[in-house]
Amino acid sequence: LLGPNGAGKSTLIGIISSLVNLSAGQVEVFGTDLVGQRSDAMRLIGLVPQEINFNLFEKPFDILVNYAGFYGMPRRDA
Repeated sequence: LLGPNGAGKSTLIGIISSLVNLSAGQVEVFGTDLVGQRSDAMRLIGLVPQEINFNLFEKPFDILVNYAGFYGMPRRDA
């Protein structure tokens, strides 16, 4: 994804990954509606964050459970 500063690259990635709320328009991931079929769409997305956004003193399992929760996965399934 290329473009000049301020073109919206980070915002686009944020919207696709559901880290930023969609304010207008529609997003599909391989034909799957991000709003109407969010859990299905999220299964099709892989994201490597630019920055570490978790507590470095947390246990790896707790980090995994927290991130799984962002995608609606129950703790027992994480």
